[in-house]
Amino acid sequence: MTGDVVIPEVQEFLERNQITYVEKPFTLRQLEELIADLQKRRER
Repeated sequence: MTGDVVIPEVQEFLERNQITYVEKPFTLRQLEELIADLQKRRER
């Protein structure tokens, strides 16, 4: 978990390493959708 994905270096690191993240602020719905997507990816 990171507090700031706006910094270009952090953004690049996350993308380069294919790390899933959610930008703040986010809604509960967005978080639920992200979790559901991650679960679908694990099932593949």
